[in-house]
Amino acid sequence: MIFANTSRKKIQSPEVGGKIQSVSPNKNSTGRPSRGGDGMNIERRLAGFLITIVLSMTPAAGWSVVVSSVGALQSAVLSANSGGDKTILIANGNYDLSGVALFITADGVTVRGASGNRSAVVLDNHYVEGGTSGIFRIVSSGVTIADLTLKRPYYHAIHISPAAGRSTQNILIQNVHIIDPGEQAIKINADDTVSATYTVNNSTIRNCLIELTDAGRASLTNPDDPCYTGGIDGHWAANWKVQDNVIRGFWCSDGLSEHGVHFWNHSSNILVERNQIIDCDRGIGFGLGEDRGNTGGIIRNNMIWHGPDHGFSDVGISLESTPDAQVYNNTVFHEHAYAAIEYRFAATTTTLIANNLTNRAISQRDGATGVESHNLTTAQASWFVDVATGDLHLASEVGSVVDQGEAVPGLIDDFDKGARPFGAGYDIGADEYGAGPPPPPPPPPPPPPEGVNMAPVLHLLGDRDEREVLHEDFESWPPSGWSIVNNGGDCVLQSNTSIVKPNYAGGDGKATAASADDCGPGTTMNTDLLSPVFDLSMAEEATLSYIAVYNDWAGHADYAEVSISTNGGTSWTSLLRWEGVDHNAYGPGEAVTLDLRPYAGSIMTRLRFRYYAPDYDWWWMIDQVRVTRK
Repeated sequence: MIFANTSRKKIQSPEVGGKIQSVSPNKNSTGRPSRGGDGMNIERRLAGFLITIVLSMTPAAGWSVVVSSVGALQSAVLSANSGGDKTILIANGNYDLSGVALFITADGVTVRGASGNRSAVVLDNHYVEGGTSGIFRIVSSGVTIADLTLKRPYYHAIHISPAAGRSTQNILIQNVHIIDPGEQAIKINADDTVSATYTVNNSTIRNCLIELTDAGRASLTNPDDPCYTGGIDGHWAANWKVQDNVIRGFWCSDGLSEHGVHFWNHSSNILVERNQIIDCDRGIGFGLGEDRGNTGGIIRNNMIWHGPDHGFSDVGISLESTPDAQVYNNTVFHEHAYAAIEYRFAATTTTLIANNLTNRAISQRDGATGVESHNLTTAQASWFVDVATGDLHLASEVGSVVDQGEAVPGLIDDFDKGARPFGAGYDIGADEYGAGPPPPPPPPPPPPPEGVNMAPVLHLLGDRDEREVLHEDFESWPPSGWSIVNNGGDCVLQSNTSIVKPNYAGGDGKATAASADDCGPGTTMNTDLLSPVFDLSMAEEATLSYIAVYNDWAGHADYAEVSISTNGGTSWTSLLRWEGVDHNAYGPGEAVTLDLRPYAGSIMTRLRFRYYAPDYDWWWMIDQVRVTRK
């Protein structure tokens, strides 16, 4: 990607209005490359433009080795744990593990099928107990499992927990087919189920098929519970994303199965979106009972269908002891009488349930509270393409569904990643009728020759689908969805027109301004402008841009700072701080571009613009705030 910074520092008069102004001339780039954590930046100044070329160097660490036998695979994992090659590519074939343990303890290990075809690489454990009593056991961070099939683990196909003395994070499970687990297919837990110190966080499960077949249903391994099985089961898990998966068949004739997707027991901030849940006794759940709840999170754009011919059934989406969760634009169709969506218990508060399309009730129980808006609970089977297979796309333009929903922060696409809204408004349910999906990704490269090590590959970041997730020009005040906070000063951020100053930032119309100069002698300012919460969960890259001026009074400790939060504003990380130096105080505004890639994947993202002036100081103006993601 190429970033162009066209701003130039305006040299002010050293004395304006009796206050001393600091002078900071523009600095030219030397053209030398600078290394960052994500690649290489090369800066050149051409005709007044600062050009930054970002070269992404991924994978950046280690070489790759191709294996074609169980023994070689086991040896490669042991070698990776001891500092050897970190990327293990498995050649096409069927591998009889029968209890062989694949225990990953080193950070940054990748195990994947070499061809990219998950059906071509099958690791079959045959329900043999031993080793990890599963297939993959992960206690380290930055691990990727991708492009393969995991079959008949005794307990779990993938079991993730923290190592002694630290939490585990940044796990990616992608394009994996899991067939017939003895218990839950993917298990996530902390170091202690009652009072955890170390947990498993900030990870993703996407584009997977997780299923229980008739043969697997007859082979479940827990002797104390005839249906102790399920798709994804997370305890004490935070900031997980479960996206674009198909989960099916988790039901039993002699007991109630666990959920297709379940995060509970002190989990938080989970995103579950664009999944198809087919014929599972329980679909998606946050929390369980009154004492093992969950906090926050989003369930959106999922399709859930459950058939009529099982003796045990339950709700499609459940919130239990889960405050601050959002459930919107899901489609749930049940062939039985249980509720489509249910929220329960007094700890379930500040709940949003909106734009959901169901054929069964949305049930509020046991003291739960929340807002229900624009839901439709009278769906008919004829509205959908094929109910019996779980295809709940709209078959036609249903008048009570199309354009009848409401805007929800973060609602930008549908089950197929088609852009929302399409037409006059937002559709109810997971499918935005008429919105086409984005083009498919290119096919994977051919696999390397067996046994050959591969060097890291240099990638140039090219253009990809870019969308704007936050846009504010401050033409109305206060801006819709934004918050102005006074941290104890005499004045707060306001519109530049309220302080009778022109828009020095240079945008059309109005700007937001913090002006100690207008607050007056003997006053102080400590004020924040907080953006609405926005969603970067789909982002691989993200950028914040705005234009601003800052007039500093040297030596007075005043400053202007921009910070970001990934938990809705509970904690903040500083992105940029202007202090002790003017930035085009009287215009034109300086164009600021900040790279938000370190925060890509955050669901509850928020920006804070803070101005602090301990006495009679100058001002800061901001306009044209944009956040885009790719």
